[in-house]
Amino acid sequence: MDLKIILESAITSLSNNCSIETIMLQAQTIAHILKDETFKSWVNCEQNGYNVDDKLPSYRIISCQVKVDVQQPYVGVVKDYSYPPGMLDKYDDRLFHMYLYNSIAEIERHSVSEGMLIHEVIASMYSKMNDHINGMILNARQIVSPANLTSILTIVKSKLLSFFLQLNDELDINIDLTKLENKKTVSKIINQTFYAGVVSTGNGNIDVNNSNII
Repeated sequence: MDLKIILESAITSLSNNCSIETIMLQAQTIAHILKDETFKSWVNCEQNGYNVDDKLPSYRIISCQVKVDVQQPYVGVVKDYSYPPGMLDKYDDRLFHMYLYNSIAEIERHSVSEGMLIHEVIASMYSKMNDHINGMILNARQIVSPANLTSILTIVKSKLLSFFLQLNDELDINIDLTKLENKKTVSKIINQTFYAGVVSTGNGNIDVNNSNII
């Protein structure tokens, strides 16, 4: 396969705002040629979605609203009450950030849909949330507008374009990818482009954009 032709095609697809699915297929081909496991893994995760125990890129953690249905004494059920931020101390930041593990193609489809993207809040959070409102929470959900998802698509496309352009600038396009120095150059560009903002999504504290996530 001719890396130059495929790179040019991928850059053209990005410039012409082709579907993210088409662009990621081209990225998959480039990953196969480069044989860099880090880039191949990133492409695979973006195409197929991340596992809950994977390290999640920070651009996939976005601010959200929290809506609740509350049972109040002598009133009944109040639906779609906006739960106020700043009430839950160390849990607050996690509650008001949605973690998106979906494939990038799913995110693109959500970004042009009419409905809101909704994630249910785990029931174990209800007792902590109940302490700060008058009533008992029956249901809690994180909500994101489809328009807010476009930032993820923009970042992914920007990272790919930056990576492809750097490859073009820093490497002879007819490079011998079996040479160690060329492999190191590819690896360096990949790590600088794709993994500067990756966070752990396991137990413990995480630093994302200067926010302390639990």
